[in-house]
Amino acid sequence: MGYPERNSPCPCGSGKKYKKCCLAEDEKIALQKLSDPNRASYDEPFPDNGLFENSMSGDDFEQVSEPENENVTRLWLVLNSLDYPEDTFKSLSTVDTFIKTFPELVAESCIIDELFYLEENLFLKNSFDMYTSLLENVEKCAPEFYNDEFDWFDLPRLRNAIANKQIEKIEPLLERFKKDPVTTVDNLNNIVALLAWAGLDKELLELAKVTYKPLEDSDNVWDSSFVSNWIYFDILVSTAGTSLPVDECLRRIEHLVSEFLYLSQTEQVANRDYYKNAITMLREDHFEWDCPFGKDREFHEFFYIMGWQFMKYIKKATGCTYYQAEFIVNQLHDYWYINRKMEYPKRSIYLITNEKIEQFTSSLENINAVAFLQSIWHFADYLNVHNRIDIQTKQDLQTYSKKLYDTRLARSLDCYPSGVLISEFPYMQSIVG
Repeated sequence: MGYPERNSPCPCGSGKKYKKCCLAEDEKIALQKLSDPNRASYDEPFPDNGLFENSMSGDDFEQVSEPENENVTRLWLVLNSLDYPEDTFKSLSTVDTFIKTFPELVAESCIIDELFYLEENLFLKNSFDMYTSLLENVEKCAPEFYNDEFDWFDLPRLRNAIANKQIEKIEPLLERFKKDPVTTVDNLNNIVALLAWAGLDKELLELAKVTYKPLEDSDNVWDSSFVSNWIYFDILVSTAGTSLPVDECLRRIEHLVSEFLYLSQTEQVANRDYYKNAITMLREDHFEWDCPFGKDREFHEFFYIMGWQFMKYIKKATGCTYYQAEFIVNQLHDYWYINRKMEYPKRSIYLITNEKIEQFTSSLENINAVAFLQSIWHFADYLNVHNRIDIQTKQDLQTYSKKLYDTRLARSLDCYPSGVLISEFPYMQSIVG
């Protein structure tokens, strides 16, 4: 017998959600079976939300002794009864207690799934220090488990340390990334951007000297195009996001980029005028972007720039931290990509839906709807200019921009006169009148 998802309709036919109806009774039955000394097997599954699928099934499940299995199951039952984000702090306390009390069971439990939930919710609650403290406890109590997943666990700790410029924590966390750059290749790009934003040039260049090797080196992580385009672009965008004067930004960018290009033995791809124009545009609310990188490169960088603009709006509207805003933007990026005619696998078109608008505009309290709407306007304008917009996406952009304008934006324009905003985005004028 299987069990439904917590938020699915209850199979009893009451019309309520499973978690509000029969879940508690099913959990009680599961615990009774767990304590029954005469049960011969685990053929009858516990209510399963997918948390046991990979870590607690088949032979692995049988290998756990009865007392240990009871502890893991009790943990799972408590966590399964919680709602996010309302019960985030209760979940944090439950997980922390379990890790300290049963460190030998951490690898066999659903802890890693719960950690991912906590990371997201504590980001949004401006309580990320609590999450990094929890990860420190995981490393202390279950070091083998932590080391197996270190790139997942070290990155958020490193991001938090960089954002708060805690040098004493940054250096030891960087060591593992330096030792294993191939495994952590996707994360290194984020680290470079954060170090550049925080002005930690010394740490950034030390990381580069270990990680970015000449192209003829068989262990080189990056190819030429990645180094010459993405790395310097991370540095450019992150430096432009600081409060430094333009001339000082230029000096920093040129120095850092030259070091990276020297290490990777690639050629310079942009000049001082390009950097200066880019900084100016990144610091303005309205911009045009001319990318000299060849086929489809400007399309990728448009998303980066648009994300940066949205991040500025989020920070202005909510007062949240840099890395909170970046987290929201990264979530949105996954929904803003459309098909790319490239050699590597394409992504399907993801239509912007009302549910996604509701989800992301409500992610932070008191978020100003202007932030989301301006990003959509940038998106639509760009796609229209470059003939990259399909009919269905165009219609959806029009529909949801108009809906957002009617229902949210009208209440959020105290300091953003609608005429000024709309005049900057001619493609959208016909949508909102």
